[in-house]
Amino acid sequence: MLQIDPNKTRYRTLWISDVHLGMKAGRSSCLADFLSRHDADTIYLLGDIVDGLRLRRKWNWTPHCDEVVRLLLDKARAGTRMIYIPGNHDAFLRKYVGQSFCGIRIELEYDHVTADGRLLHLRHGDDFDSQVRLAPWVALIGHGMYHLATYVNTVVFAVRRRLGLRYWSLAAFLKSKSRKAEMYVRAYEDAMFAMARERKAAGIITGHIHQPGILEREGITYYNTGDWVEHCTLLAEHRDGTLELLQWDESRIVARQSLSRTVGVSE
Repeated sequence: MLQIDPNKTRYRTLWISDVHLGMKAGRSSCLADFLSRHDADTIYLLGDIVDGLRLRRKWNWTPHCDEVVRLLLDKARAGTRMIYIPGNHDAFLRKYVGQSFCGIRIELEYDHVTADGRLLHLRHGDDFDSQVRLAPWVALIGHGMYHLATYVNTVVFAVRRRLGLRYWSLAAFLKSKSRKAEMYVRAYEDAMFAMARERKAAGIITGHIHQPGILEREGITYYNTGDWVEHCTLLAEHRDGTLELLQWDESRIVARQSLSRTVGVSE
């Protein structure tokens, strides 16, 4: 039976991806803070929740990582329906597709119906990453540069926090200035729109590229949940089926972008 805490803001559905627990630059403390203050009837974990690739190279599991796992397990035990769709960094869980552990069901992909009757297709998205699929060595170089930038972020953020300044992402800044990164994001979005059309879905929800956003094209809506390394964003559904993109940072301020049917991309 679902246990409801009246002291927490409750959503119909939450979508969370790309937390990268175990990655030094991950901001699991922000997610732990959000989860401690919010609940949902259903939570979808859309991959790269645990960064198995980084943990194999260097163990960087912090108490905040423990807290995120504990909070998710507590919610599952309290009756929250929880679906975990593994990504490329936690792909070791894909061999357990169709099984449940501690109230969390593992699936490769999933379909969600909103309160107002829209069918949304869910997947992590790495299987549509042309760099990984067609040129793995290019992807490895890209991952190396990305992790270097996020490592620098940890140093920059420590200084900015001492000065009372908000988080600023070097990785996001470099991506915003890169023509190739922009072309990659557009190609990824094109692939996701094609998948939604193939599934005859009203929209598709994904993660993977650490680029939170909402985009509508020809009656189909693309939603990207973003990440908890650079942006601290997730997607939420209200009781009436309205969806919005939320951001939760160290200042505990929620910045919202409503998922209207007419407006494009957020970053």
